[in-house]
Amino acid sequence: MKNVVLIFLLLLCSNVFFGQTLARYGNQIITREEFLAAFRKNNSHIRATDKAYRDYLNLYIRYRLKVQAAFDLKLDTLPGQITELQNFKSQIIDQYTNDESSLNQMAKEAFVRSQHDLRVSYIFVAVSKNALPADTAKSWKKIQDAYQALKKGKDFGEVALQFSEDPYVKDNRGDLDFITVFDLPYAMETVAYRTPPGKYSSVFRTSGGYIILKKTAERNAAGRIHAAQILVTYPYQANDAAKEETLKRADSIYNAIRNGADFAELARKFSGDNLSYQLGGSLPEFGIGKYERGFEITAFNLKKDGDVSEPYASSFGYHIIKRIKRIPVSSVADQKTLDEFKEKIKKDPRIVISREQMLQTILKKTQFKEYVLAGNRFWDYTDSLIKFKKPASDAAPLT
Repeated sequence: MKNVVLIFLLLLCSNVFFGQTLARYGNQIITREEFLAAFRKNNSHIRATDKAYRDYLNLYIRYRLKVQAAFDLKLDTLPGQITELQNFKSQIIDQYTNDESSLNQMAKEAFVRSQHDLRVSYIFVAVSKNALPADTAKSWKKIQDAYQALKKGKDFGEVALQFSEDPYVKDNRGDLDFITVFDLPYAMETVAYRTPPGKYSSVFRTSGGYIILKKTAERNAAGRIHAAQILVTYPYQANDAAKEETLKRADSIYNAIRNGADFAELARKFSGDNLSYQLGGSLPEFGIGKYERGFEITAFNLKKDGDVSEPYASSFGYHIIKRIKRIPVSSVADQKTLDEFKEKIKKDPRIVISREQMLQTILKKTQFKEYVLAGNRFWDYTDSLIKFKKPASDAAPLT
């Protein structure tokens, strides 16, 4: 090993051998430039002395021999190794496919939108991306009929009942309740935040179909809340008498809490929510749109941490809700807040928008222009390429 290192150093320090091979092992070679590039990449913090070269050379030789030994043993073909490599690629790919400037722009946009909650309604007519022209035309006529009905002053909910293909329209008349940033697909969210309160949008298309969206209300953001609950469930197929008995049980638990009983202990004993009772009723932190409207209103209307609601009736039973902590939205677009939004964007389908912006920036900077061949000129060259032959003498010139 010492002799190998000495030869490396002699060659390394000699300009005569610049660009030539330092060493061979098997059918592999190591060039002077290759070694120096590795040294400079991994030792940028130290001075390039003979000792520094010698110390790193020992490591570099061992590294190259170990890598070659691994290839000789075909370790790179093992399923576990392939999976590990793929996972590593997945971890680092974001930094090469995400454009920082567009991410920053989208993070600032998300911050501005996060300051307000919107109540929206919509009319939806389905049409797939690959729909036949006749089906697309039929869907377009239907959404245009709905739009014309709105222009004549007909109530939005009534129009939704008549035309919308949302499976829940009979229950909600198109009302999606309050939403905030990241609750809707990006295209719908953008239309919602750009539409004035009380107004409806023009028809726009998404991947699922045609939409008309109305903003019925706007308010300051409610933020998020950490709460706990005790759910006193109805018996299976409960009649009115059984529901009344369930309310009496819930009232008894509520009164016990008001008289000082421990909420968490009562939750562990009496709550029918299998996901939270073992945690003393504690629920994951949530914002608007997570649970049904009545539950959210009850939770967010609690005035201060520690307050407990009276029993609230839902389709499951009676809920007694305790406010543990209210988390307001950040009102300052500092770096920490923007970084949090960027992480959410990376996990959201809207990241495609950021990557498309990066692609357009690259095409513009590189002055990319697509060259389209006229007529059969393209086939003159592709056919010859596939057959490994030169183009015919009468083939049209490329320029």
